[in-house]
Amino acid sequence: MLSSLLLSVLITLGWLWFFVRRDRHPEPPRLLVRTFAWGAFAWLVSAAFEASLGGLLRSALPMAMVVVALLTAVIEESSKFLAASTVVDDAAFDEPMDGLVYAVTAALGFAFVENVTYALEFGLNAAAWHILLTT
Repeated sequence: MLSSLLLSVLITLGWLWFFVRRDRHPEPPRLLVRTFAWGAFAWLVSAAFEASLGGLLRSALPMAMVVVALLTAVIEESSKFLAASTVVDDAAFDEPMDGLVYAVTAALGFAFVENVTYALEFGLNAAAWHILLTT
């Protein structure tokens, strides 16, 4: 568990560093941390909504699995978008690259929490692959 958490932290920070260093006007760390936290919270909101879709999978709809997959994607991506958009009114959001930096930061917050919960549920071996693929 600890090693999968460490792997998730390292990969998450690596991707964050990769995108942040490409920004000519670096974003304030407080906004990056806040956006990351909103991304993590977005996972909680998404998980709650997605849990309510379980009944749909047991329904008689022939395309229930496809509908659930599409709804899951809409819920997750919308929640990440909302997490990233919490910073657009800040004065530091002053160039197009900032949109990419904050969107990646929110998505990494989301992926980090998802990876931690995945590691807790399925163990280190499964989590290591999940961490590598989702981030």
